[in-house]
Amino acid sequence: MLRSGEGKYAEALVPLREAVALRRAARPKDGDAGRAELVEPLGSLGMVLHRNGDYEAARKTYEEALALGRRELGAEHPEVASMLQRVGNLLFDQGRFEESATYSRQALALREKVLGPEHHQVGASLTSLGNALSELGRPAEALACYEHALAIQRRAFGDVSPGVAVTLNNIANVYLIQRRFTLAEKQFRQVYEIRAKTLGPEHPSTALALHNLGIALDQSGRPAEALLVFQKSLGISERALGPEHPTVIETLLAIADAESHMGHPERALPPLERALKTVESTDLGADLGGRTRFALASALRVAKRDPARARALAERAKADFLSLGKDGDAPRAQVEAWLAGRKKD
Repeated sequence: MLRSGEGKYAEALVPLREAVALRRAARPKDGDAGRAELVEPLGSLGMVLHRNGDYEAARKTYEEALALGRRELGAEHPEVASMLQRVGNLLFDQGRFEESATYSRQALALREKVLGPEHHQVGASLTSLGNALSELGRPAEALACYEHALAIQRRAFGDVSPGVAVTLNNIANVYLIQRRFTLAEKQFRQVYEIRAKTLGPEHPSTALALHNLGIALDQSGRPAEALLVFQKSLGISERALGPEHPTVIETLLAIADAESHMGHPERALPPLERALKTVESTDLGADLGGRTRFALASALRVAKRDPARARALAERAKADFLSLGKDGDAPRAQVEAWLAGRKKD
């Protein structure tokens, strides 16, 4: 039977719910061992609900596990720290970054106290806190968390491990935000080397590392080098994920950007047309659809091709972003400004 670790989260719900129901049916009294043993299956159930996207049910389950853990295991038990961190991660996925940071800080302090400052779970909480701080627009604080986590991970797992690669990637993203492109490039190259070694050169995560490296190169004003990296990433993603995967579309958009930055608007059109064909035939979401349509509209405009089609694509992109609500406000405003500047087209 498939379990949550295999990615089939919906199928993992049935046995987890049965495990929780059996514990509840036993009706142990407070302080009994059976009561404390309910904490772990509740936590696992909450995690699967979370990954299934049922955030409300996940939050209730985590909170029950947290309250039970504090009462039956003690406020300074490692399982309590785990529940605090799971709530923090859930809040992050809900876009509630300030609250996420609060829970991550609590988990971090408790893990440092009960597990020791060098424990790998301390590094995990530092990473989660860094993620929240980054989303809150506090990159310097996020970077300090990531660097601390990286030091712990390297001592715990060595320099070549998947966790180290994730943290290096987080550090590189902060450097991109800070426009420290040389440092970002260095970190992304390390991520690529680790993933190629640990996961293999044809793994989707290796392709993603190349994609991110290409972004750093392109943003640093080296689009020709970026283009070569994007093309290599594209080949891996197509072989590993198939030609219609969202990662493939993202890389096609990046290739078009690099061509545009090299002053080749005509060369930007084929990858964008291919991306649009996939977006039109496959439901990849309004965000990716909107970005693809607006990118092609802009490229058509720069290439002085079919202004009527460019405007129609931009209008469709505007509708895509409008459907996203608040999350689409910024890109929709960009499209509206573009349309306003081209009323005579």
